[in-house]
Order: sequence, then structure tokens, then C-alpha cells
Amino acid sequence: MWNPVRSLLNAATSRLPGSSHPWWFKLVAANTKANVRVTPEKALTYSAVWAATSLYTETISSLPRKFMEVDGDKRKSASDHPAYQIFLFEPNPEAGADGWVSSLIHHYINWGNAFALKNYDPRTGRVNRVWPIHPSRIPEDNLIRATGEEEITSPNDANMIVGLARPGTLIYKVETDHDEIGEARYYHHRDVMHIVGRFPDDSLYGKGVITSSARESIAAAIGANEYGATFLSLIHI
Repeated sequence: MWNPVRSLLNAATSRLPGSSHPWWFKLVAANTKANVRVTPEKALTYSAVWAATSLYTETISSLPRKFMEVDGDKRKSASDHPAYQIFLFEPNPEAGADGWVSSLIHHYINWGNAFALKNYDPRTGRVNRVWPIHPSRIPEDNLIRATGEEEITSPNDANMIVGLARPGTLIYKVETDHDEIGEARYYHHRDVMHIVGRFPDDSLYGKGVITSSARESIAAAIGANEYGATFLSLIHI
């Protein structure tokens, strides 16, 4: 017998994302003893976190960068390497190298992992662009071993499937958008540049300052600031 209430519930829940989708992370993420929900974005509203992150990112991104290769027992500049132009000057048409490096460092420190998707020149097969992927789109559970049923997406065209993943292959499940509910895409590990942060449990996924070690102390500071601001807003002079 048709049940209209059950039909509505089924229709609503069928649109909900999987358990690893960042949409759920936003609802329950980083609850603390201070009862302040802390995410890396929220933490940046605290001046000390902003200052420390700025110091790291601006300092490191402004340092001279060299692209080197080993020649016997010596190292020399690899200015003729295909990736030289990408990593030192223009990672993609929409970003300069300094901004891209700054973004990677921020993700590496505060999130614990930095990601970028490679694009390839169809004529040579070499990497010709790299596009940043926000870490919230690849939570730890999204680094998986393929079962052989996952459809691998082309790194050059998000709407193109290049085939099924070989069972046991490490693949990255990338959520389509960290602000909306959507279907995930699977990429082969060779197509994703992954810089692993500190203290990885299995050498595959790092821990960020905000997402792990400093969460409670930052929450206490933000909570104190918010309490003080609320108190002052109630005072009428």
C-alpha cells in the first residue's frame, strides 16, 4: 500500500550524500569542549591563527624556488624540464605560482594535506597544468583501494570516463563540490599530486594543526572572544 509519508522520506534521503561527504563534516565537525565548532576556515577568524598562517605561507611562497635534476653525483638546474614552467611560473591559466604555492602551504599546515589535479598535454602526454583541490573534498576515507567497479575520470575532462580502476589500485574519491551535495569522481593516484602532512598514521594522510592537535586551544580562544563580544553587545552606554 502506498504510503505518502514514506515516499517523501525516501525521496529526501535519496539525495543525501555518502557518509564521507564533507556536507556531513560541516554539521558535526570539530565539536570541542568549549562547544565551539572549529574548522580551518573558522580558525582563520582568530587573529593568532591568521597571523601564524600568513607568516608561514607568505614567507615560504616568497622564497626562491629552483627546479633541479640529478646528473651523476651533481645537481643542476632543470630549466628544460616540462614541469619547470608550471611549478615556477604558471601552474594553470588562472593562478600564478606564488598564489598557488601559498594555497598549498595553507592546506598542508592547517588541513594536513595538499592536493592538486594534473592535466596532460594530449600531444606529448606530459603534465601541462595543475589545479588545486580543496582538502575538504578529499577526506581521509576517500583514499581507497579500488574494487574494480569504480569508473576513473579523465583528469583533463571531468565528464569523461577513461575506464574501470584495477582492483587494489589506490584511487582518490573527489567530491564534486565541498559546498553542495553531488556525486563524487574517482581519479587514479598518478593523476593527483598529494603532499602529505605531519604524523600520518599510514603514510597516506597527514594531520593538520587545526584539524587535530590545536583544535581545543583554538576553540577556547575563539569561544572567549565570542563570549566577550556578546557581553559587550548587551551593554548599552
